Amino acid sequence: MLPVKQSINFYSAEFKPPELPQSAKLLLQVCGIILVLNLVLFISLLGIRSFHQQALLSTQTEQENLNQRLAKITASLPKRTPDSTLVTRLEREQAAIVKRRKVIEYLRSDSLYDSNDFVAPVAQLEQQSVDGIWLNRFSLLNKGQDIELYGLARKPHMVSQYLQQLSTRPAYEGRAFRRIEVNRSQQGNWSEFYLSTQQEEVAEEGL
Repeated sequence: MLPVKQSINFYSAEFKPPELPQSAKLLLQVCGIILVLNLVLFISLLGIRSFHQQALLSTQTEQENLNQRLAKITASLPKRTPDSTLVTRLEREQAAIVKRRKVIEYLRSDSLYDSNDFVAPVAQLEQQSVDGIWLNRFSLLNKGQDIELYGLARKPHMVSQYLQQLSTRPAYEGRAFRRIEVNRSQQGNWSEFYLSTQQEEVAEEGL
């Protein structure tokens, strides 16, 4: 009896594994790409976080070093005690400032202005302007009834022009300047002048 030989072809189509649909293959590819991208993003975030941590640690270390250096420099500075003379002088100046403020507040009070009528003469004196006349200071005496003016004039005759213009002001109408002194100044070509509405003997007593 002859032996029977049978051959099987495993490469035939019936023995091949079933192939996935094209849509399934595309889905697997997309999932793989997304997974790779997520992995790359995760690694990048870890690197950024590590970098920021290192930078923060370096900044903190540098700040600590600076604080230590500042503490050493501060400790090495000599301790100074305030000068008693300067302290006393400062206290006197502060007390003088307080007194000046009280005087200014008193001069600015409405009752003072209403009773002695200082506002109009001072305001109109500020409005007075004559070329070549420089008013240094003025004084209101006898509750504003009399006034003294001190200043410089480029030429002596300018003083009379100044008085003529001043007499046109309402607050100075009827006021007569009984003392008029004009002297040569030691400061260049200017002349010093002194004007007063007081009588001569009264003015001398006040001086």
